[in-house]
Order: sequence, then C-alpha cells, then structure tokens
Amino acid sequence: MVEEALREYHNNNFPLDAIFLDIPYMDNYVDFTVNKTAFPRLLELSQTLHQQNMHIIPIIDAAISAEDLNNKYYVLGNSGNSFIKTTMYPNETYSNNLIN
Repeated sequence: MVEEALREYHNNNFPLDAIFLDIPYMDNYVDFTVNKTAFPRLLELSQTLHQQNMHIIPIIDAAISAEDLNNKYYVLGNSGNSFIKTTMYPNETYSNNLIN
C-alpha cells in the first residue's frame, strides 16, 4: 500500500520528502515492532527511500500496552519506574501505572 502511494506520487510528479507510517504498521499495535504481514519489506522500503534522499517516519504510540505484563517494553518501563502513575487503581497488578 505504501509502495503504491509512492508510485502514484512519482507518476503524477508530486513532490515528496517523507512518508509517515501510522500506528497500524506495528505488530498488534505494540511499540517498537513491525507488522510483517502488512509490511514485509519495511527495511528495504526504508533503504530505498533513504537512497532517494527521502525519509520514512514511523509514528510511535505514546502508550505501552499493559495487556501483556510480560511484554519486553512494559517490563523495562516498569522496572525503571518510567510510567506515569495514577491513584485510580491502587490495588491493581499494574502497580498503579496510568493505563487506558
């Protein structure tokens, strides 16, 4: 889908400096991951754009999911006491991290 958009910009002589990837590029919306089914060649796409002096800008979600308490980034953030805290859930297993 991204490659098709790039082709259309090029075919219609529209200037383009960067492509922004919205959150669905992530695997199951987990930060710092890539949905390999939807974006199987993301590294190659990034390299091609770089060679053409273009940029690929992935949007990073400001939240880390607490659905999987074993998620690498949740564990790192939790162990580093990096999350914003709330008083709404004082007895939850999330140790009062602000979650949605």
